[in-house]
Amino acid sequence: MTLPPRSRACRVPPRSVTRSSSAGFKVLIAAWYASCCSFGSAGCLYYGAIVVQTEENVPPEILSHTDGTVNCGNLQDVPVDALCFAFDEQQVHVTATDADDDVLEFFWEGTVSGPIGDAVPIEGDDIQGSQVFLFKSEVVDGEELRCTVSDGSEDRKIQAWTIVVL
Repeated sequence: MTLPPRSRACRVPPRSVTRSSSAGFKVLIAAWYASCCSFGSAGCLYYGAIVVQTEENVPPEILSHTDGTVNCGNLQDVPVDALCFAFDEQQVHVTATDADDDVLEFFWEGTVSGPIGDAVPIEGDDIQGSQVFLFKSEVVDGEELRCTVSDGSEDRKIQAWTIVVL
């Protein structure tokens, strides 16, 4: 069996408009084009490579968060990012938005106490949020409380507070 001669179109790789960061996808396209040219498929002569156009992800933006210094009173040497516990219970919230309209995930954790799983969602027009209720008896003075906001990509935003127990 003789293969048809390669056309001149197979000597130059196709111009593919791809901004995909997936190395596996680029390997797939290269393999498709190489086999197409090797076997002289008529489809290669008339159609270009598969074109994939993806938009770059825009990371989420934190709109508001609890001002933890409200309960600190006139204390000196309180960190700017303090979350003061003057009462037995403290409500802490974070709201965010995403320009891509991705669903946002909120992950709460303490550097000492670990993940906090009792978050309550906050929903509104064009914003998403989460809040937790912390108890003075369950937090550690000097511990860092973090809320990580993710849109499902590698882009994340973190809001952090340093806990001050009064």
